[in-house]
Amino acid sequence: MKRLAALVPNILGVTPGQRFRIESWAPGLRAAGWQVDFYPFEDEALHDVLYRPGRPFTKLVRLVSCYRRHLRLL
Repeated sequence: MKRLAALVPNILGVTPGQRFRIESWAPGLRAAGWQVDFYPFEDEALHDVLYRPGRPFTKLVRLVSCYRRHLRLL
């Protein structure tokens, strides 16, 4: 089975555009012999705080943490 890395911006299953444009292709690709590995930029902690007003320092800390994680991934 061939593997495909999908670097996506959001956690899986929460963003309609990402679900429609990227995540919905995974079952078809799997049936064609491709394994899709999703690597979302944001994590649960960032997602929980990012779309709420205020808490800029917490947002910055979570963003930096996600950047570091993705740099290690690459």
